[in-house]
Amino acid sequence: MRLLWLPLTLLLAACNNGDGIALGTLEQERIELVAEVAEPIVELPLAEGSMVKAGDLLVRFDDARLAAQQTASNAAAAQVEARLAEVRRGPRRERITALAAQLTGAEQSAKEKQQRLTRLQTMAGKGFASSDALDQAAAAAAAAIAARDALAAQLREAKNGASPEELAQATQAVEAARAGAETASLNRNKSRLLAPIGGRLDSLNFDVGERPSVGAVVAVLLAGPIYARVYVPEAVRAAIQPGSPATIRVEGVDAPLAGKVRKIGRDPLFTPYYALTEHDRGRLAWLAEIELTGDTSKLPVGLPVEVEFGEKR
Repeated sequence: MRLLWLPLTLLLAACNNGDGIALGTLEQERIELVAEVAEPIVELPLAEGSMVKAGDLLVRFDDARLAAQQTASNAAAAQVEARLAEVRRGPRRERITALAAQLTGAEQSAKEKQQRLTRLQTMAGKGFASSDALDQAAAAAAAAIAARDALAAQLREAKNGASPEELAQATQAVEAARAGAETASLNRNKSRLLAPIGGRLDSLNFDVGERPSVGAVVAVLLAGPIYARVYVPEAVRAAIQPGSPATIRVEGVDAPLAGKVRKIGRDPLFTPYYALTEHDRGRLAWLAEIELTGDTSKLPVGLPVEVEFGEKR
């Protein structure tokens, strides 16, 4: 995020400058780094003002809770992966053997109960068996046949393995669990705030032990070359384009610096010209960024500058 503030007096001076000199300040790209986890800060390895490289650790948050979540997610993923492997492999040979043995016993039991029912039916026809005994034998035979058929179905299912629908469900469960584990890993990584690019650590907004809320700015980097942000008066705006040469005079620096316009706003910053009087039109200004040549590493951000457009004199 770029700092866009300038004192009102500086703006008015720039707009009313009759010599066509643009006023402004030295600036640098400002990068705000925010907290992505609501955990306490446990380490600030670098001091404000330090030069940092991309990937340097700036802030470390307590990751105990996030580590536990990651462990749980990894365990859940391993569990469903094992289930998928089981579904693909199908039932174990021992289970098929056991079901086959149970089915043999059920077939024998059903045969015996059917034979007893047949005998009772013959005896009942001769008046030697009661209707209650006949009903009980019929129920027992029916139950034995149902048990035999159920075991036969289980044995067929075991031999055929999982259905396509069961395999698809197990596969989708694995994908969901893996995504959860990846999310937990990413969340844990957010407990380490790293510098995205090289630059200067401008500020640290929290101390060790504090718990910033998610989205709070915890560190600010200044990165990239220093440049001048100035307000170009209307009197010289028409002659300035990106690439136009400029001479920059910095407060406290004896020798002027050379530079060129790298960017200038398309629209004025104040009221559009058609709503102003002839006298007020001179108050219009356009925001411009001036690239400085030479070594600017020791120039502090925020110093006032004057920019005169054209070759250095």
